[in-house]
Amino acid sequence: MSCLLGRTSFHYGQTGSISHPFHYFVRNGNRTQMLVTMIRFSMLSLFFGPLLWSMTTHLPAQVDIFVDHSTVGLGPGEVIADTLRDRVHILTSGHDMNLNGHFEPDNGDISAGWYVLDVKGNILDSALFNEFFNDYPIRVGADLERNLLYLPLKGRVQAYSMETLDLVIDALVHGNVSAVSYDPNAEVLILSRRASDFTSPGQVQVVDPASGFVLRDIISGINPGMGVFDTDMMNGITSMYVLNEGSSSVENSSLTRLSFANDIYKAVNGEEMGDGGKQILYDEKEEQIFILLPRARLVRILEAGTHKEIKESPVVIEDFDDPRSLAVDGDFLWISFWDGAVRCYSLEDGSKRQYGLPGKGEGIAVQNGRLFVAISYATDSFEPDSTLIVFDLQTNEPIDTIAVGLNPISVFSNPRDNGVLVMGSGGNGVGPWWKEINAMTLETRGSGPLPASVGNPVQAAFDKENTTFAVIGADTLFTLNLRTDVDGPSPLYVDSNRRFSHVANSDEHWLLTNSVGGFSPEVLRLYAIEKRRGERVVSIVIEGTSTGGESISMIPGPAKAPLDGGFAAYVITESTYPELVYVEYHPNLFENKLGNVANHILHEVDEYGDGITAVTMNGSHEVVFLDLNLDQPEISFRVPTGTKGFDGPRASAVAPCVPVDYRGALLVTTYSGEVLFLANEQVVVRKGIGGKGEGIAVLKDTVFIANAFKTSTYNPASTVAIVTLTYPGSVDEIESIISSIHAYPNPANATGTIVLTLERPADVELSLYDPLGRPHKKLFSGRLEAGVSRLPLDVSDLESGTYFYRLQVDGKSVTQLLQVVR
Repeated sequence: MSCLLGRTSFHYGQTGSISHPFHYFVRNGNRTQMLVTMIRFSMLSLFFGPLLWSMTTHLPAQVDIFVDHSTVGLGPGEVIADTLRDRVHILTSGHDMNLNGHFEPDNGDISAGWYVLDVKGNILDSALFNEFFNDYPIRVGADLERNLLYLPLKGRVQAYSMETLDLVIDALVHGNVSAVSYDPNAEVLILSRRASDFTSPGQVQVVDPASGFVLRDIISGINPGMGVFDTDMMNGITSMYVLNEGSSSVENSSLTRLSFANDIYKAVNGEEMGDGGKQILYDEKEEQIFILLPRARLVRILEAGTHKEIKESPVVIEDFDDPRSLAVDGDFLWISFWDGAVRCYSLEDGSKRQYGLPGKGEGIAVQNGRLFVAISYATDSFEPDSTLIVFDLQTNEPIDTIAVGLNPISVFSNPRDNGVLVMGSGGNGVGPWWKEINAMTLETRGSGPLPASVGNPVQAAFDKENTTFAVIGADTLFTLNLRTDVDGPSPLYVDSNRRFSHVANSDEHWLLTNSVGGFSPEVLRLYAIEKRRGERVVSIVIEGTSTGGESISMIPGPAKAPLDGGFAAYVITESTYPELVYVEYHPNLFENKLGNVANHILHEVDEYGDGITAVTMNGSHEVVFLDLNLDQPEISFRVPTGTKGFDGPRASAVAPCVPVDYRGALLVTTYSGEVLFLANEQVVVRKGIGGKGEGIAVLKDTVFIANAFKTSTYNPASTVAIVTLTYPGSVDEIESIISSIHAYPNPANATGTIVLTLERPADVELSLYDPLGRPHKKLFSGRLEAGVSRLPLDVSDLESGTYFYRLQVDGKSVTQLLQVVR
């Protein structure tokens, strides 16, 4: 039986390494395209009536699975579908007789290998590596456009030609990389490394394959493996998800997420933010972000969760001299200036009042109905001052002037202890210092010197919850707890290869940026340092701001209250770059919820335009379907596989050519010797495949499964199961006219082709409908001869979204979904 739905060509990555990254899996808003499409499909059934369901008028009576085999080398594990050249690549693990990880042919070891098959399973080419892969299961990255395969072999990552099977790059990256994934849109590799004890957090790096340069370096969950990408079209956020397999017998599998947007302000608000960033302030009470932009003479105010500018924003600060610092209390915004004033702006009615200062205003804070302002220099010179001015906000009058230390810069409120923390850079032979003051009595509670390496101006941050401050001293981050530390600031994190410029507080992490400039080009990075252990958990290149010959400072700031264990941050620059960079990190999403021993993540769009994210849980014997909502990721549902012991599910792929009643169906490999057909939240069919199935991939309408071991033992097998599916009783008489139809590519960007096969000559009309089911335009009307016809598809005038194309043939019709991606 031919497949009416056809097999669309957007299956572009490879199952088992990276399953169709965000180039094809996009989001509209905060819900997945899967949900949006299902709702639209339900609504459109009222409009189109039986047209949407013309392919199937009742639940398919059965699913028939047919299995053939092809013989390859020992231990086939990974399968890659090369959809551009209609080839399948099989990677075999070989056999390590001594289980020591070293290839020893004299001891009977059989090398890892590579076999290239055509769509019928015939071997076209093969090679042996005379080595073993770094880890198991085999996880590799394939760049189909450049015809390169990236393999974790011989204690490093190597690149091979997929055409000739020759080595191209011997050591792109050194080290025992466990898994490699490739994203064709970002053109980057994701490299995962396990901890040596297999029970501690691992490491994930994002690497430029052209140079081996590390773009992102993060700490993950336990035993990281596959990586996939996803993008949210509404706010421009790209997210990397890495599957953490967890440790055996413990339900600690999880996902590590790192999200990034180059300019989230413009993506969400549709305009430039303004350049010359100076400060980011997070108002936790109102969940708002205040961004001081001195060059633009603005303060932008954003909603913390949505990044949208609120109606009271921006606050225009006119042509005053050098705005320096922000403080917020309720509906009032205070800004200090170097023209000898602090100005208060009402966010409610837009009114403004001014407080005169005896010098250049610097850091400010509000505590107990009082405003504290540091005076860093004299009004008409840069002679360091040493005073802190205190205003009563009820009378708007100054109530005291306190001598705190030379050149006071930073002022922080300490609400837990009803205090105010002041830090200064010193000068004239006096070193940097800190002092805490009682906000009511104005008496000094504590004071002391800061490390001599602290620069001018002092760069510091304060953790109100833990009453701890952090300060930068060249290549070192120092911290001090005001309640418990008596010996002065101590080093928490040191990087002798970096000089840090700014620091910000974010719940469980300190956020650092590095100094760049002069005539030595240096990439700009954001670092996240875990407070409890002083460990760097994130290092990420801030894209678009690498420079040489110009001094640039990046300023980090918290963006919102993150999910447990992670952080969210904005980064701006003091230079002319107007971008507002957004970064979000969560090391263990779904921890203690996902299940036991994760093995494989599928992140793909099927022929109906539905986004599917599914994790095979080898230990807890289930397939877990996820909704990777940025704000609140959720487990959608679970499907028990019915397997037991060590014979659990291993990998999955979207089933080809499924009728609409089985939309979203998956094929799942298991070590029980069966492949499972999952649909409608249950296992519909089990079929023996002659071995313990590992990797799986789909080419055209054929499924290839690597039988890693023999069915009843763990002796390596050497067969690849070649699987085809049919759905008896699932189509009506239109198939007597149309034997196949599909759009290429799908998703489409500008132009494409509708390919259909007619069993006899027929009058054909092809029309395009918008996401609400309204006619958009007629694409073709005329008579076609029997055989294959290709009709041009022009979507250059369409926005991103889900559309429908309807084909009428001799009075009968079929309607299918078309994704458009910009």
